[in-house]
Amino acid sequence: MAALWITWPLGANLPTHLPAVQAACRFDAPLIAWSLAHQTSSLSSDWSALPHAPAFHPSKFGLFYGEAAFGALPLFAPVFLLTGNPTLASNVMFLAAVVLTTLSIHLVVRRWTGSDAAGLAGSAVFLTSRWLFFEWPPCNPNYAILFYVPWIIAIAVERGLGRWSVAVLAALFAGQAIASSYLAVSVFVPFGLLGLFRVLRPGRRKDGGALLAALVLGGLLAMPWFWGYVITRAHNPEILDQTLWVVGAPPLRLPWAWLGYLSPLALPWSAFALVGVGWGIHLVSDRSLLRPSLRDAWAVTAFLFLAGFVVSVSPRAFWLGEPVELPNAWLPDWLPLYRTLRTPIRLGASGLIAGSLLVGLAFDRCARPLLARATPRATALIALALALALFGSMVWERRVAVRPTPRVRFGASFGAFAIRPAPVLRESLKPALAQRRGPVLEVPASKGGVPFLSENMDAMYRSIDHGRPVVNGYHGYWPAAFPGRLRLAEALPDGEALARLREQTGLETIVVDLARLSPGDRTRWLALANGAKGRGMHLIARDGDVLVFEVDESSPGLRR
Repeated sequence: MAALWITWPLGANLPTHLPAVQAACRFDAPLIAWSLAHQTSSLSSDWSALPHAPAFHPSKFGLFYGEAAFGALPLFAPVFLLTGNPTLASNVMFLAAVVLTTLSIHLVVRRWTGSDAAGLAGSAVFLTSRWLFFEWPPCNPNYAILFYVPWIIAIAVERGLGRWSVAVLAALFAGQAIASSYLAVSVFVPFGLLGLFRVLRPGRRKDGGALLAALVLGGLLAMPWFWGYVITRAHNPEILDQTLWVVGAPPLRLPWAWLGYLSPLALPWSAFALVGVGWGIHLVSDRSLLRPSLRDAWAVTAFLFLAGFVVSVSPRAFWLGEPVELPNAWLPDWLPLYRTLRTPIRLGASGLIAGSLLVGLAFDRCARPLLARATPRATALIALALALALFGSMVWERRVAVRPTPRVRFGASFGAFAIRPAPVLRESLKPALAQRRGPVLEVPASKGGVPFLSENMDAMYRSIDHGRPVVNGYHGYWPAAFPGRLRLAEALPDGEALARLREQTGLETIVVDLARLSPGDRTRWLALANGAKGRGMHLIARDGDVLVFEVDESSPGLRR
C-alpha cells in the first residue's frame, strides 16, 4: 500500500500511463518496456529473433545497443503475455519489484532480530529512498529489481557455507546481474571485497572461499545473457562514439555527492542518525550476549554499506570545488570496460539495501533497552508505534524538510508522482499499418543527423502494436549507419532521398507527425497529402496531425 501511495496516481492508471518524474522517463521508461516486450514475444514464438529487436532497421542486434534488462522478464512477461499491454506490464513490474524488495528486507531483518517492528524500520528506509521513486528506477524500472540482494546478504552472514549455500548464492548473483550491468557491478564488487577480506581471516577463510566461488559461478551463469553485447561491439568498433551521451564518468562533487542527485546511498538523515546511535550502543554493550549470526549481520551490513560508497567513487573528483586525485584514477586506463560506466554513483544500489538492513538492526538495538521491562504484548505494540513514527519522520523529511534536488524537475515529492500517457498507436491508424509487414519510418526523427530521443523512442514503442520493424531507433548507443539514414529521413519527402532510403532499408511506410515539424516541412508534407505527384508515395490514412504514407510498389529501390 505504501508503494501505491507514494506513486499515486500511477496505480489508478497502470494500463495507460508511464512514470514521468524525470525528463529521462520520456525515453528510458518506454525503452525498457519495448525491450522486454520484444524479448517476451521472441521467447514465446521465435527464439532466433531475440537479439534482433525491430529498431535501427536494417541493422542487426538492435537489442544490444543498451541495457536489455533480462532479469526483469519474470515480472514483466506474465502480465504482457496475458494482456498484450506493455505499459501495464512495465508498471506492474516496477511496483512488484519494489514490493518484493521491501518484503525481503523486512523478512531478513526479522530473521536476524525476531522483531517485525525492526523489519518495518528497515523497509521504511527503502520506501523513502528518493533515488528509488523520483530519480532513476522510475525511468529504468529494471533498477528496482533488488530483491535478490537481501537474501544474498542473509546467506553471506551465515557461517559454514556449504555446497548448497554456494549454489543458491550463485543463482541469486546471476539473477541480480542480468537485471542490469550496473546492478551486476554494484553487487559483485562489494561481495568480492567481502570474500577477499574473509579469505585473509583464518577463522572465516572457508566462508570467504565459498563466497568467491559463488561469485565466479554466478558470473558464469550470467555470461550467456551478455554474449550479444560482445557481438555488437565486434560489429561496431567505434561504438563508444556512437551515442548522444558523454562516455566516461563525471567528476564526483565531494563531500556531498553521495547525498545528492542519482545517489542510491542518499538515505534520510534520520536513518543515518539512527544507525549512529545504534552502532554506538552496539559498540559499548556486551556483544558476547548476541547470537553470532546477529553480530555477523552487524559487521556484514556495515561493511557492504561502506563498500557501496567505495564502489561508486568516480575516478575524478572535486573537493569543495577543487580537483583532487583519487586512488582509483588508474581504472579508466587499466580497465577499458570501466569507461562505459557513465554514472558510477549508481553502483551504490546494493549499498541502499545494506543500509536499509543496517537501519533495521540499529532500530532493534535502540528499542530493546527502552522496552526491557515491558510485557511482551506492550513491547510489540510500542515497537510497532516507534517503527511507524520512524517511517512518518522519513516521509516528512522527504516531503517537507528537504527540498528536491534541482535536477528533479517533475513530481519530486511524496504524493506528487508525475505520470504521462504511454505513446501508443492510435486505433484509427492500425488498419493502415497492418496492410504491409515491411519497415516503417516515423518523422521527424532528427536534426542534422542527431536523433531526437522522444520521437524515436515513441516510434519504437508504437511498433509493439503494429509489429513491424522501424528505421527509427533509440538506445544507449546506435549503429554506425544510423545517423546517415536519419539525414535522408530529414530530406523527405524529396524523391531522391526517398529512393536512397528505400535502397538502404526497404522502407514501405512513413508516418508523419505534422505537429512536430517545422512550418516549411509541414507545408511540403501537406502538399503531398493533398495530391502532389511524383514523390513515390501516397496518403493512406490520417488522424488529425498524423499522416500515414505508403511507398509506391513500383518505386525504385523498394524491391531488393
